[in-house]
Amino acid sequence: MICYLLRTGRIIAPFERPVGETTVHTRTLAEQQVERITRAGFQVEWIDSLAEVRSFPSLLISDDLYFTEAALRRFLKHARRRAPGDAAGWQASLEENLLVQRFFTPLIPQPHEYEGMEMRSYDCYYLHRLDPGRTPEEQCKPLLIPNRTRLQRAPVHKLFEVSGDFATPRSTVFFTPIRHWTGLLSANLVGLMGLFTEQFRRRAWSMPLLPLRILARAGSLRPSLLLSKAYLAGRGCKVHHSAHVESSILGNDVRIGPNATVRGCVLADGVEIGPGAVVEGSSVGAGSLIPTTACIRGCVIGRECSIASLIIQFSVLGDRAITCPTGGFTDFVLRGYVQIEHEGGMLPTELRLLGGAAGDDTFLGPGVVVFGGREVPNGCQLVENPRLWVRSAADPPENVARVDRRRRQAKKQAVQRRSA
Repeated sequence: MICYLLRTGRIIAPFERPVGETTVHTRTLAEQQVERITRAGFQVEWIDSLAEVRSFPSLLISDDLYFTEAALRRFLKHARRRAPGDAAGWQASLEENLLVQRFFTPLIPQPHEYEGMEMRSYDCYYLHRLDPGRTPEEQCKPLLIPNRTRLQRAPVHKLFEVSGDFATPRSTVFFTPIRHWTGLLSANLVGLMGLFTEQFRRRAWSMPLLPLRILARAGSLRPSLLLSKAYLAGRGCKVHHSAHVESSILGNDVRIGPNATVRGCVLADGVEIGPGAVVEGSSVGAGSLIPTTACIRGCVIGRECSIASLIIQFSVLGDRAITCPTGGFTDFVLRGYVQIEHEGGMLPTELRLLGGAAGDDTFLGPGVVVFGGREVPNGCQLVENPRLWVRSAADPPENVARVDRRRRQAKKQAVQRRSA
């Protein structure tokens, strides 16, 4: 059977590249779509319009839709068992719950009622026929995919969450359209559980040895130590014995230093985590460096980056981005929810825990803090006011004091000349 991937022409700012080339879990969205569709037994064909759909039954998916392998398989299982009747086919839908409304509600499909149930439908269709003159959504019936949602809770200050409890939904069945850089965060955070399931399935031959590997890494039967060594590692990885690495997927040649904490992350090949750094719920691209004492939570980081911010949360950074220790994004708004720019307007995200986005080859210098929800274009370098820099040791700016011996001798000689 054939699966048609429909090109939408969507460009994701501030990276200014097609949505299929954006990165989720250290790989491009297009690569993940093709791989998961192929594993489901379909032949992939890219199209630019609905008129190119000629084979039936077939699968039609938009190129901006992120989905897990379990979601696609479960949708196909139910669609093949049921006849659509007078409709052209089935449209994948999920029940309205915390899983689909926790993150960035304005940029996901609006809920609708069908057969007495509230649900959201996505651009994934199983077609028996198609009229190119009408949209697939108008011709297909929603097909509700049953799934279970697990909540991972973390305490936060009530300034950011009124309940003081931030709950992140986890499920292996997950769809989300990527129409904005915030969609990358949603796919990264909520899609982690589905990614772990896929990796376990692909490495089924080595899974029986995983408990022995965890035991050898921990060197103890204490549950806390065993949990701190529960991860999947590629070839050539070097993890210090004092590091805490939990529920993570490591690529090849990853380096994790002493006392570092890596929890619920996906690290690509060649990533280096410095001593004492904290990385949680994030995806880090190949060749990136997280220096000592940096704290990163819920971020999507591109390739060959150096992220030294003391704390940066819920942000997206492109390839070769650099942040200095005192630079980064604010992730809170005291007067309301963080707003983001989308299609020429500002939209509230219904979140206060939200950083920003930095494009490729960006640089956030010392002391540069970008407001939450804002975008830094590709190649932009932000530094503090150059007039405050020390241009000459003989004439430092007002906020810089010179205390060396030569300075004191020069002042003494000047006073003697004036007195004479």
